[in-house]
Amino acid sequence: MKDRFDLEEEIVSLHNFCEYLDDVYVQILDGEVDADDLAANINAVSVLLRRNVDKLLDTMAQTLHLDQYSDNSYT
Repeated sequence: MKDRFDLEEEIVSLHNFCEYLDDVYVQILDGEVDADDLAANINAVSVLLRRNVDKLLDTMAQTLHLDQYSDNSYT
């Protein structure tokens, strides 16, 4: 079971996406990326971000004992 330290680590890891976007931004300003490359970069960041958010939400559920990780039994 994951704990609050895992949760914190995953939250902090989301900052990587800011760096990815900063890199794409600089490439655009420098004229190093065409429209197809830009679309591919944005799509890749979107896919990776969604996967990381899903992982983060699962870690949160584990940490807080929610959903399938609940300790409550009402039977």
